[in-house]
Amino acid sequence: MGNYFIKPLPHQGMLCGEITVPSSKSHTLRAILFATMASGTSTIHRYLPSSDTFAMIEACKLFGAKITVLAEQLVIEGVSGKITVTEDVINAGNSGIVLRFCSAIGALGSSTVVITGDHSIRHQRPMQAQLQAMKELGVWVDSMRGDGFAPIIVKGPLLGQQKATISGEDSQPVSALLIASAYAPGPTELHVVNPGEKAWVNLTLDWFCRLNIQYEQKDFQYYKIAGNSTHAGFEYTVPGDFSSAAFAIAAAIITKSELILNNLDMSDVQGDKQLISVLISMGAKIDYDESKRQLKIHKTQSLQGKKIDINDFIDSITILAVIACFAEGETTIYNAAIAKNKECNRLHCIYSELKKMGVDIRESSDGLVIRKSKLNGCKLQSYHDHRMVMSLAVAALAASGDSQIVDVECVKKTYPNFREDFSAIGATIVSNILLCGAPACGKSAIGDLLAKKLHYQFLDCDRLVEDVYAARHGEKFSCKEIFNKKGEAFFRQLEEECIASLAPQKNSVIATGGGAFASGANVAALKKLGTVIYLKTSPAECFARICKRDRILPAYLHSQGEDANREFINLVEKRGPGYEESADLILDNIDHLDLDAIVDLCLRRLDHGR
Repeated sequence: MGNYFIKPLPHQGMLCGEITVPSSKSHTLRAILFATMASGTSTIHRYLPSSDTFAMIEACKLFGAKITVLAEQLVIEGVSGKITVTEDVINAGNSGIVLRFCSAIGALGSSTVVITGDHSIRHQRPMQAQLQAMKELGVWVDSMRGDGFAPIIVKGPLLGQQKATISGEDSQPVSALLIASAYAPGPTELHVVNPGEKAWVNLTLDWFCRLNIQYEQKDFQYYKIAGNSTHAGFEYTVPGDFSSAAFAIAAAIITKSELILNNLDMSDVQGDKQLISVLISMGAKIDYDESKRQLKIHKTQSLQGKKIDINDFIDSITILAVIACFAEGETTIYNAAIAKNKECNRLHCIYSELKKMGVDIRESSDGLVIRKSKLNGCKLQSYHDHRMVMSLAVAALAASGDSQIVDVECVKKTYPNFREDFSAIGATIVSNILLCGAPACGKSAIGDLLAKKLHYQFLDCDRLVEDVYAARHGEKFSCKEIFNKKGEAFFRQLEEECIASLAPQKNSVIATGGGAFASGANVAALKKLGTVIYLKTSPAECFARICKRDRILPAYLHSQGEDANREFINLVEKRGPGYEESADLILDNIDHLDLDAIVDLCLRRLDHGR
């Protein structure tokens, strides 16, 4: 699952630096599929290592391709246009491209192929238009539930010598039939009604030209594919993804910052590069260095709202809606009805979440109308959609107050390092929760229960210190024993090393030691890790718990009896300001609440910020 906790930038212009844009998902998936159908070996460099990519790899293995996955490249031994038919079910995961393309490719064989996917694939990605067109082409194909959604059963072969008509509002079924028809034994004619998302069909046709696959087309409404295509394996380097670049571009613009984006080829046919020209027309200051393949976003003082036909770069609908919140006047985004059938109903979902943030926004039948607004931080839903997560994260950077985005693991679909890249340019996007407070305030017990409720991992810094000590010295001692035997200086140094080692941690609740926030180095490292919650329990209550729990007082107390009580209270009062200054949230007056009540309070405060 996983959540993002996002702090707005304290000042405009705070983002700076460079980002190397992730490789294109659309090119990566097509490259894998065409390499599968090739004769001989293909090598794909700089592929996107995403969940969709691995779903396509597994599907193509089931079609008979031999695929070696390396860190920076894929090596694929193709099937020479002749797929084998697997007895296993093809799992498209969350990928509409894998669902549509592999359903069509599966028709090239003569046996039955079953393809399914996650909840979004089975309920949000309609297949009826593609199924009907495949039937017209002589393929036996059906939806298992009879509702036009996956799971899909396909039984070929697709022989060519046929004609079909398909609705073209969604480009993926059109591209799917074009690709499958290229390898059919005979020619195929395809008539497309209401062609849309033309830029993405053009991406498929660009691959046809690259591989010398013969076809004719007229106005994206008529295609004749020669069939019997054969082509050798190839080498290909995947360019950067303009769809992913959109989030950094938007972040720079709305925060009046300057950024440099690397790995972008403006000569590539990706449709979402059109967003850049639209933003320039609205007033954004953007330059491109062709020799370096580098996009430079300069400080933009103001944007002007306008009417925008977004159909050819529909994947930008959510981030353009965010940008429109900062444009003077009114922005109308239209011709976006197909966005309702993506990973979620993006039109309604981005409308709903921006409305929560206080945006003056209206949803129309095929778009959005947005007026310049001030955004407020709040708890936001991702709808399991990677573009929703990243768009809302960008919006949160320019909001007033902290934001939380629920269920963010889906960013792995196109941008696995989104949080890391944005953190590197100055954004505060964290996924961990840290608990601080006096000894015996309940950090470990509360943290363990909180982690269970969030489906997070639980880590206890004291246990980590004990484990590291045991690994180094071959002796298993408690923190109290390490402190007694080695002294406070040794203990604090070991604690600091353990805290530094937590830097890669994600989606965890972390209980810190009572003295962890006394060190400036620790404070800096811990603040970078996540949202800090101070469990503000009275010193008297904590001391009473220690006396009840432990037979021996902690080593950091040098007194006994009432003197030890006063010493402990003085210690906690001395540390208190450090806890408060470091904390993002403070839970006060919790002495007599039980664990469940404190955890529920944590969750409510996380939902509503400070």
